[in-house]
Amino acid sequence: MKKPITIYAFFIEDITDLAKRNDCREWKTGKIRSDAADRGQMTLLSIFEYMIGNTDWSVWNNHNIKLLAAKKDSTAKPLPVAYDFDNSGLVNADYAVPDPIMEIESVVERVYRGFPRTPEELGAAIQVFNSKKDKIYELINTFEPLPSGSKKTAISYLNDF
Repeated sequence: MKKPITIYAFFIEDITDLAKRNDCREWKTGKIRSDAADRGQMTLLSIFEYMIGNTDWSVWNNHNIKLLAAKKDSTAKPLPVAYDFDNSGLVNADYAVPDPIMEIESVVERVYRGFPRTPEELGAAIQVFNSKKDKIYELINTFEPLPSGSKKTAISYLNDF
């Protein structure tokens, strides 16, 4: 008999379930530009991706992004939803390498990939994350499988944001 092994994993919520929970449906109409998505949500997503140091996403190519469409408003712009963060600087996986088009040496270097926004829009988006800073740090600090050194590195990385 072989010894049991323990490994950690995570699940991603199915896009259909996510859409239903948010009274939306998955956007399957085709490719869109980032500036054609909901402006507020796109700003939040862009700041989030910058905060965690993730350049491995694209709305246009549907790369590590899903789009949701509101069920009750057919004129509403689609809502972008990010996933797959293993190439982010926050995770800093051993195998992660930046796309050469980014012109950065390491995934821990941040690149803002969002469209230009006003200082007010950026400030409002940054405030969303600042208001949740304590909860984010608590989540990192209380996540048992993460070694203490990795917790310190993650918090230091977020502090640089």
